[in-house]
Amino acid sequence: YGWFPMPKVLPGESDPRVMDAKFRGQLQAALDKALQAKGYRPAAAGAKPDFVVAYRVGVRDVTQTTVHEHAGSSAPQSTVQCGSEGCSQIVVSGNNGAPELKVESESSVEGGLLIEVLEPGSVRVLWRALNRGTVKPGSISQSRLDTVARSTLAQLPAAGR
Repeated sequence: YGWFPMPKVLPGESDPRVMDAKFRGQLQAALDKALQAKGYRPAAAGAKPDFVVAYRVGVRDVTQTTVHEHAGSSAPQSTVQCGSEGCSQIVVSGNNGAPELKVESESSVEGGLLIEVLEPGSVRVLWRALNRGTVKPGSISQSRLDTVARSTLAQLPAAGR
């Protein structure tokens, strides 16, 4: 196989966290390791590969807001807040008696990795996988990237002998 650079089309693909040369090198090394574990070998320099592998990787910051229902005994008495556009039941009476929203916001980082196996010299996709999920906080380790690569390529058929 050989590697094919995919153009960046989505904003998350241009995020500095995935544009970092060290990160991209570690990710490609993890993908190489997973491909070789399935019996695939990189094409020799200058040789025409049997297929090419391309990937897209991106991240974005996500904030999710949730409305919570509280049991009457564990929260201040629920109120119905009415205004010109109707009434809302997602408020509770605060300590000073003023209505307060019963919402909680949680921030996270969502990441995605798309792998495509392409026929050389064409745009024909032979195989594709998407791995999407929440990126765990902390520094990126080779071990974590190896796990992502293995799980993304898990359904790729093993190389024929």
